[in-house]
Amino acid sequence: MEEVVGSSPIRSTNQKMFKNPTHNSLAFILIVLVAIVDGILVADHFYAKSPNTSTIEPVTSDITETIEVTAPPVVVPVKSVPFITQAPLGIWKSPWTEYAEEACVYMAYKWANNEGVSTQKIASDDLYGIGLWENEQFGSSKLTDASQTLQILKEYLGHTKATLSYDLGAEDIKMLLDQDMVMIVPVNGGLLLNPHYGKPAPEHHMVLIYDYDETTFITNDPGTLYGEAYAYNQTALLNSIQDLNGDKVMIVVGR
Repeated sequence: MEEVVGSSPIRSTNQKMFKNPTHNSLAFILIVLVAIVDGILVADHFYAKSPNTSTIEPVTSDITETIEVTAPPVVVPVKSVPFITQAPLGIWKSPWTEYAEEACVYMAYKWANNEGVSTQKIASDDLYGIGLWENEQFGSSKLTDASQTLQILKEYLGHTKATLSYDLGAEDIKMLLDQDMVMIVPVNGGLLLNPHYGKPAPEHHMVLIYDYDETTFITNDPGTLYGEAYAYNQTALLNSIQDLNGDKVMIVVGR
């Protein structure tokens, strides 16, 4: 029997392995997959058992920062009415001493038309013009009652959004003021006790009410240099209302 030189079991086995490369690739892949799965399992086991592991919450984009915003205070504007005295140029003698009604009508008209007083000279001339018209219509400008004063506003100045109202109480006046109206009010000046009046205080006088607070009515009183935004006690002013014939009447003026 002839001897085969160089033959060995190892060489024979290696030859069989290299003769089937597909089997070798599959075996390698299988080994790698087993190693990966085993590594994952070991990592999960370690993560679950580790006492120092803390849970980290995911960061999301839905987090909204809450900012407290303080609203600015609500400022309620105070109604204002242009002011003049019945003697705009400081001439406190006739006929200016009788022009309280004319001055109140003039202020109400300027307010209703969103106008200011251009100059004291113009205001003085305008009041004098009203006086001349009264002389023609009524025969005098010295004493004008509420009804005639309303005529000045409607017929001479052409402002028709005005009416006479009788026996109004404090709450009625406040309601009308809140509706953006003003009142021309005939008063007995002696009952108002205004320290700025001359002596004697005017028995037949007029003031213009345009605002109020808790206890007073805010007026423009043309009978004094200090009459702008003059505050009269509500009760005192109501008690002083008195037309030439004694009626509790006032002229309510709107825009």
